[in-house]
Amino acid sequence: MKKKQRREFGIFRYIDRSSFVHDIWAGTKIVILTLVSIAVTSFVNWPTLCVMTGFVLIVFIFAKVPIRAIPVPPAWIVVLVLISGIVTGIEAGGKPYVHFGRVVVKLGGVETFFEFALFSLDIIFLLMIVGWTSKLGEVSSSLARILKPFKKVGLPIDEVVATLSLSIRAVPLVIDEIKTISLVEKQRRKHRPAFEDAKRVKDVFNEGIDMIIVAITSCLRRATEIGEAIEARGGYSDVVGLSKKLSRKDVFALFFTLLVITTMGVFYLVRI
Repeated sequence: MKKKQRREFGIFRYIDRSSFVHDIWAGTKIVILTLVSIAVTSFVNWPTLCVMTGFVLIVFIFAKVPIRAIPVPPAWIVVLVLISGIVTGIEAGGKPYVHFGRVVVKLGGVETFFEFALFSLDIIFLLMIVGWTSKLGEVSSSLARILKPFKKVGLPIDEVVATLSLSIRAVPLVIDEIKTISLVEKQRRKHRPAFEDAKRVKDVFNEGIDMIIVAITSCLRRATEIGEAIEARGGYSDVVGLSKKLSRKDVFALFFTLLVITTMGVFYLVRI
């Protein structure tokens, strides 16, 4: 039987496709992401989160991104997050209450946990869509153009844009390093003798510590290499924002986003 291939992590990796979202300027996508994030943070309840999720699905469909590009975390991480969130939510308490005989379970904290989880997934998914449909060079120039007015106030915009650009470029590198470390650790594990349960737990814990140390060391090495490359080129240059005019697609995207935000506000007020 053929082994099932693992999905490749496609975070901040441009996917060359012809779609409506690809044609939108990267700066417009960043503005939309910021506006939607502020709106959802201000109007937090289930109706607004459902509107937000619908908006994300529409954007994903129009982006024409393949399903295989979506990163799938390991099942044990999902289970661990769910268990810890539910337990913490029950401990926090709050309405609504569920009665099991004489036992009263307060599910208010659990509801808050799932609201936060859905909000986080929506924002992360929108951020990944921006990475899939925008080239890294366009993101840097777009940030420079958006933040240009703050430069007149004396804020270090060039340094901020350079830092954000390097951070975005480093994400795929860090993911590749972690994948390499994980594969090496799996090969090492195959050649180790079987342990008793108690020793096995201790061994797994030590392996986790070793992987964290190796990952940190690898990230520091990558950061050093990037820093040396920048220094060899005479330092980072000022990022110049491209003087691109907004197209009709950009205007339509902004109008549609404002319509979605207005709908969120209406649902929030009606719910109150």
